[in-house]
Amino acid sequence: MVPVGSFPVVERSDDRERDWFGTGEGENGMRVAVIGVGAVGGTLALLLDRAGHEVVLTSRRSPVEREPTEQASERRLVLRGAFGEHSATFEQVSVLDRAFDLVLVAVKAQDTQHAVQPHLPTVAATTTVIVQNGLDGVSTLEQMLSVVPDEQRSGIVGGGLATFAVNKPTPDEIEATASGLLMLGAASPEDTRGLTATARSLETAVHCVVTSDLRSAQWSKLLINQVNAVPAVTGASVQETGLDGDLSAVLAASIGELLAVVAAEGAHLEALGPLDETLVKLARSVPKDAEATIARNTRLAGELTAAFGATPNYASTLQSIRRGEATEIDALNGAVVAHGSAQGVPTPVNAALTSLVHRIEQGQPSLSPAELRRTVLTSTVNDWFAREQRALAWRAPTTTPWGVLVSETMLQQTQAARVEPKWLDFMERWPTPGAMAEASEAEVLRFWDRLGYPRRALWLLACARAITAEHAGVVPSTRDALLALPGVGPYTASAVMSFAHGVPEPVVDTNVRRVLSRAFLGEETPWGPSAVRDAAEMTAISPSETRAANLWNAASMELGALVCTAKRPDCEVCPIVASCAWFAAGKPRSSAVKKRQAKFAGSDREMRGLVLRELRAIPGGVEIEFLRSHLSPGGLDEPRFERAISSLQSDGLIVRRAEAQIALAGD
Repeated sequence: MVPVGSFPVVERSDDRERDWFGTGEGENGMRVAVIGVGAVGGTLALLLDRAGHEVVLTSRRSPVEREPTEQASERRLVLRGAFGEHSATFEQVSVLDRAFDLVLVAVKAQDTQHAVQPHLPTVAATTTVIVQNGLDGVSTLEQMLSVVPDEQRSGIVGGGLATFAVNKPTPDEIEATASGLLMLGAASPEDTRGLTATARSLETAVHCVVTSDLRSAQWSKLLINQVNAVPAVTGASVQETGLDGDLSAVLAASIGELLAVVAAEGAHLEALGPLDETLVKLARSVPKDAEATIARNTRLAGELTAAFGATPNYASTLQSIRRGEATEIDALNGAVVAHGSAQGVPTPVNAALTSLVHRIEQGQPSLSPAELRRTVLTSTVNDWFAREQRALAWRAPTTTPWGVLVSETMLQQTQAARVEPKWLDFMERWPTPGAMAEASEAEVLRFWDRLGYPRRALWLLACARAITAEHAGVVPSTRDALLALPGVGPYTASAVMSFAHGVPEPVVDTNVRRVLSRAFLGEETPWGPSAVRDAAEMTAISPSETRAANLWNAASMELGALVCTAKRPDCEVCPIVASCAWFAAGKPRSSAVKKRQAKFAGSDREMRGLVLRELRAIPGGVEIEFLRSHLSPGGLDEPRFERAISSLQSDGLIVRRAEAQIALAGD
């Protein structure tokens, strides 16, 4: 970065005759054309005018109009705030048809082609600086100029980055909430050197520096511009964003994604405006763990928002929305998403913010800080799930509602790895409720084998028979009808509605409860099973859009199963660690007394399993005394054996054929 020496400010009155060194008529100023008189363009025009340069503005026209509408030939602008007060009346033209020493293009990224096209011959022959957020301003302008014959091109194309903070409360009033500089740079070293003279002239109006690494400087400005999206979505000022816990957490997370993309691209951030050398060093650092990463990003968010001064600043994106104009969010957070995608770096927070800003543009209401945090958190988990979910067989798009019902029944208190091969065999054997309805209880129990909790096998059989008899073999698509099926409770009904029928019922199991409890309530151990509370907690957090809500049901469950586990949560790889209330609180241990699971060896559950194992192997049944002597030699386990026989009979899993014989149900 090369600082440029300054010229003394030219003192003049508005009606004084001017001399212009750039046109050969004098040596005190330039003739400058400004394309785009928004907050930044208007500020530069006024600062240049105050310094004694001749400034001409271009009139604005609608993108759908071939010719400009009738507009005034003059325009008066007023500047107040951090740069002092100044007002001036400027000539305003529809087409730049005279010689200029400099053209400043200060329009939003998406407006570049429309705004510049009428003035392309002048731009081609003049040193032109495009003062614009985003990464593609210079390349867009160069592409436009590629159609101009070489002999008509004599100007340099450079990029400009403004670091001052300005509001535009009315079309002709500008309020500077924080002063700053203008940084110039170009794509080639030769053009960069050529911009040095331009910078010297601009220095009379605004502090100006030249960078030899425009790309890195653009990334630095994009980092500063991260403060735009949150105010646009919530209506809060930049300063309020930095002071609110929910909003600053979202901003810090989006900054973290940008830094990851910068590192992947090999760019090197450099000092620019509020991003001083200390903050650049911090931004370039490689934290050792999640806690240090969050601390780095949080400090950057706080420093950048505080740099906007004491006067509330609402950033350019929200100001555009309030004026009814399209924003440049796609060139800000959207650019982070695009470049992250190219580098394989996930950027779900920036993607969510980009989408939310577009919704606000379309007239959707602003979000509260808590609503924004919830929306970003669920979007982040959904994005993680789309990338990291296990390829479980029942997640295939061809899975039928019957397949979903079977999988959800099998997965109750049983790990997915154990369920998957059994589910595949089950669906091959009984692909429809009608196919299963013809099976006997004994056949189903033998198939179930050692999957555990064998009553589920009989529930599925009863379900299959009820669906076949009462619903023409089609799994019901309403919650009430599902709940009327044998063995189907609130959880299974919600899961089938969401995963099979696309109706976003809240689906809450122990994994989901744990995620909700830690991420939102800051508590290690979730509440106990409660259909009412489960539905209330999940509904308060779930996305409003149907597809996203159904995805959240599956994604939150997967996160709890793989990352946010009960005993050893892997917070270092958690996609929402930066937003997790439990992690932020230091992962406090729960004061709740945890119920220890009874040992399986020597338990009644073990004896029940042993009895069923023997009966599955002996079609037609067996003498009770024979089984007793086999499983309880010497009578040592007599009480446990009797309890097992009694409970299995009560559950309908075994039957007594005679006083001395037992068999599997249906055998």
